[in-house]
Amino acid sequence: MKIDEMIKINKCVQRLRQTFFIKKGLLLLLVLIAGCGVYGVLRGQAVSLDFMNYHLYNAYSFITGRFGLDVIPAGIHTFLNPLTDVPLYVMVRYFSSFPRLVAFVQAAYSGVLLFVFYKFCLLFFSKKQLYWVWFSVVLAAGGYMFFTQIGSMNNDVLVNILAGTAVYLLFYFLFVRGSSSACLLFAGFVA
Repeated sequence: MKIDEMIKINKCVQRLRQTFFIKKGLLLLLVLIAGCGVYGVLRGQAVSLDFMNYHLYNAYSFITGRFGLDVIPAGIHTFLNPLTDVPLYVMVRYFSSFPRLVAFVQAAYSGVLLFVFYKFCLLFFSKKQLYWVWFSVVLAAGGYMFFTQIGSMNNDVLVNILAGTAVYLLFYFLFVRGSSSACLLFAGFVA
């Protein structure tokens, strides 16, 4: 990698810090994480057939190196990417005596997703139209499917955080700051 490219990537990271984690944004992020986490604790842990069938096993086989030894133990789901299941597996394995902590952390991802959606909405509305941003966030948070995903074990929220952040970065670098190949490359790595 050339020094010029490294400088461009460093500038992109600095721009990201300036826009993504401003003080008000950080406070909002913490409030959303806490709100979703508390809701997840009050709701309780969600254990589904998918969790018992393959989410736990896929991460276990990935970490312990059993993927090549066992013959399709979870059916077709054996071949799903296990990386999204690893955080949950680690929490269940090492913090199983603290189920409320596991439920809080698993639900906190939804707060991060709402924050990414909030930042994305800010790109489309002016500061005078901030009420539309909040309306959009409340509408998204109040949807039935969002509530069913808070604290769930199926990893849709984790994937949406990465995809949503990548789309936010692409729109931000293309339409707000002006694009450079290094910034777009950075957004692609997030996805």
